Amino acid sequence: MEVNGVKTSWLRSLGQADPEESHGSLLLRVRLAVAKVLSKVRSPKRLFRRMRAQRRSTSTFNSTSKGAFGGVKSKLWKLRVRISKTSLLPFVFDRIRPILYFGRRKTVHLDRVLLGGIPGVTSIEIAGRSSLVGGSTPLERSPHVQLLQAHVEASGRELTDEEISQSEYFRRGARLIELDGHYIGARSDEELVQVTREFLSWYDDGEPPNRPERGSRNSEPYVRKIRYSECFSIVDGHHRLAIDYVKGVRTARVVVGLGSTSTPLQDHLLKMVWLDGRTELYQPIDAPELQSWTLARRCSDRQAMANDFLASAGLIPGDSQDGSRKLTYLDVGSFYGWFVKEMRDRGFDATGVELDPLAREVGISVYGLNPSSIEIGEASAYLANLEQPFDVVSCYSVLHHFALGRGPCSAAELMQLLSSATRSVLFFDTGEAHESWMRNTLPDWNVPFIQKWILENSDFSTVIPLGVDGDARPPYQKNYGRTLFACVR
Repeated sequence: MEVNGVKTSWLRSLGQADPEESHGSLLLRVRLAVAKVLSKVRSPKRLFRRMRAQRRSTSTFNSTSKGAFGGVKSKLWKLRVRISKTSLLPFVFDRIRPILYFGRRKTVHLDRVLLGGIPGVTSIEIAGRSSLVGGSTPLERSPHVQLLQAHVEASGRELTDEEISQSEYFRRGARLIELDGHYIGARSDEELVQVTREFLSWYDDGEPPNRPERGSRNSEPYVRKIRYSECFSIVDGHHRLAIDYVKGVRTARVVVGLGSTSTPLQDHLLKMVWLDGRTELYQPIDAPELQSWTLARRCSDRQAMANDFLASAGLIPGDSQDGSRKLTYLDVGSFYGWFVKEMRDRGFDATGVELDPLAREVGISVYGLNPSSIEIGEASAYLANLEQPFDVVSCYSVLHHFALGRGPCSAAELMQLLSSATRSVLFFDTGEAHESWMRNTLPDWNVPFIQKWILENSDFSTVIPLGVDGDARPPYQKNYGRTLFACVR
């Protein structure tokens, strides 16, 4: 039968139309059906899943049709709907898959594979909008691998429902149920526990569970290349790759999707104005997709020099004479907050002040900093309003901006504020005359000049050179190499 030139038999096979519907409704359903096919063509498994759900909810043909064959028509229609549930499309797709994936198969190292999201749900949606590292999780630290490792460590003992419900895998599944309505067919906690047990049985038996939501058993993992890196993000096949990894396999044959993607952390970093589109880090970030990015400041060399000086001065948390008070630390111009994190881990009550709110968000997600530990504001204004000094203060590569007239006060005024904010020691470095950036603008700022300048513009009695940073390397071999000073009274 045809309505407006459209074969309703084809529409019924998709569960999209009924001959009794109005012409307008029918045309709308045709457009929707075509749009769904086109929008899901890159993810056939998800298309089949939606089609099956639509068929289950399709009303049967009008069983009250008049005439002697009304009952027969009704039974034939019910039979047709039942048969249509066993779709041939997955079978056909399995046959044409080699053609569609020609030239896109690649062997990748599993250490370079990141967790990613699932079709229709991004990694940042799964992890939560406040987290930037959801898409940066390597497979080895994924909830899937963690669950399998706990299963292996149980040595034959079956994990309890409580142990499963406390796992990151279960929490990820519950989050996906909240976002997508189900997770591999599970729509409740009880069903999610069952899905988890099926995953563990898959690991033990080597046979994937027979769930329509898992798609074809012969499907290969599907990944996408992550821009500005050598990593790949999993689109489909999280469970297969996790099983391979836990069983000791370190490479896998995958299908690489067309185009490339990026992680939320990459996108956030590239928003920072100072980068101007460059793939560069100002402080260390341990994320697989950032390993090839340029690291401007190693930071660990300056921190090591500061640690040695603090130890020699007896400024170690827990060893101070005043045991009733926790030693405090302030980093002026903290950026991501790497030094705040390091001093926090050493036992200090660590705080930072930073002008760029985007930088603080990186520290919260990557270093696990408390949002309250980094104040957003201009450095000199923050220092001018301090009520109490800090035991240890650091001001790394900030003052030369004030010396060049880029700050709201002079360099001398900033140094006086730093002096007032410091109870015991100030760790300090700044741009120097030997750098190509400063050769013409700060020609006098060498080590002797800086030592003298600090003493003249503060109440510190001693300025001690501790060493030179190791950041004068490509592409900045003509810059950095700045001396770190310890300023004390």
